[in-house]
Amino acid sequence: MKLFLLVLLSFRFLFAFDSNKENVLLLAHPTTGNLKNIVTLIENEYINIEDLKVVGIYNTNHKYDFSLSEKYLRDNEIENIVLEGFDFNLPLDELFKNNDLSSQFYELFNRSCGIIFPGGADIPPSVYGEKTHLLTSLMEYERLYEISFLFHLTGGSQNETYIPFLEEKPEYVILGICLGMQIMNVAAGGTLYQDIPMQIYGHQTYENLLQSNEEQHKNYWQKISYASQIPSFTIHEIKILINSRMNFLNCVKSDSMFNVLSIHHQSVNQTGKDYIVTALSADGKITEAIEHVLYPYVMGIQFHPELWTIYDENYSFRSDPIDTLKAVQHVLTDMDMRFHKEFWHYFSSMFRR
Repeated sequence: MKLFLLVLLSFRFLFAFDSNKENVLLLAHPTTGNLKNIVTLIENEYINIEDLKVVGIYNTNHKYDFSLSEKYLRDNEIENIVLEGFDFNLPLDELFKNNDLSSQFYELFNRSCGIIFPGGADIPPSVYGEKTHLLTSLMEYERLYEISFLFHLTGGSQNETYIPFLEEKPEYVILGICLGMQIMNVAAGGTLYQDIPMQIYGHQTYENLLQSNEEQHKNYWQKISYASQIPSFTIHEIKILINSRMNFLNCVKSDSMFNVLSIHHQSVNQTGKDYIVTALSADGKITEAIEHVLYPYVMGIQFHPELWTIYDENYSFRSDPIDTLKAVQHVLTDMDMRFHKEFWHYFSSMFRR
C-alpha cells in the first residue's frame, strides 16, 4: 500500500510539473529601460516563446532604485515578468573560481532555460590583465557578479580545471548584448580594446573623429553639441560571416551586410576560450558578434537589436545637430528591419527543442 501511494504521488508530481512547465528566461540588471526593451519585443511577438516567464535578477546593493522597475511592471500590468534581488557583491579576486555566490548562480541556472546579459559601462581592465586607459569608464562594482556568473556558465582559460555549468545542460541559452558580449569574452579569458577611436583609428579628439570617414560605434555628437534629440546610438553596417548562426535569412549567404544600432566605445580584442568571431564591422576592424564553439546556444552581439526605439515609429531622433528628425525605421531598410525581427525569432527558436 505504501509503495502504491508513493508511485501515485510520483505520477501526480510529474504530471503537475509537466502541466505547469515554464520557459524561464533570466534578465540581468532589469532597469526600467532594459525592461521596456524586452516588453516591447514580447508584446510585438518578436520574442515568441511558449509559456515564457522572465525573471529579472539584480544586486540589492546596487545604487539603482529597482523599486522603479517594480513600479514599471505594476503600472503596465505586466504579469509574466518578476524581479528577484540578491546580495551579489563579490571581490575582483574571486571572479574566476568557486566563490560565495557559486551556489546562488547554480540555483538560478538550474531553474532557468537561458539568460540575457544587457549593456552598461566598462569592465575593469585589471580583470583581463591590463592597465586602465583614461577614457575607460568603469562599470559599477555591484555588476561584477555578472563576470563571475558567465565564467561559472561557460568556463574560461583563467581556470582550466573548472567544470562550467553548461557541461550539465549544453542547450542552455545565453545572449550577451554590448557590455554583455564583452563580459562573455572576458569571462572566458579574452581581452578588449578599451577605446575604439583611439586604439583602432588613432583619434585623439571627438572633432577629428566626427570629421573623419572612419566608422563610429556610438554618437559622439553628444560629447560636443547641445542640440536636442541626439541619442547615444549611431547606425552603421555590420557584416555577418558565413560561419555565423545568424545565417537565418535566405539572403545571408556570404558576408551579408545589415545596418544596426550601436552604443559602444570598446570591443573584443583577443577572443576568449572556445569563442569565434561571427560578425564584423563593415571595415572589418571591429568584432560585432561572437559564438561559442562547444555550446550552440551561446552568442554575444556588440550591436543593439533589443532597443525599443527601433520598433516605435513615434520615437524621433537626429544623428547630428543639423539633421532633421526621423524614426529609426525610416533609416533602416526593409531588409535591415527584417534582420532585426528575424534575430529575435531565431532567439525564440532556441527554446523550442
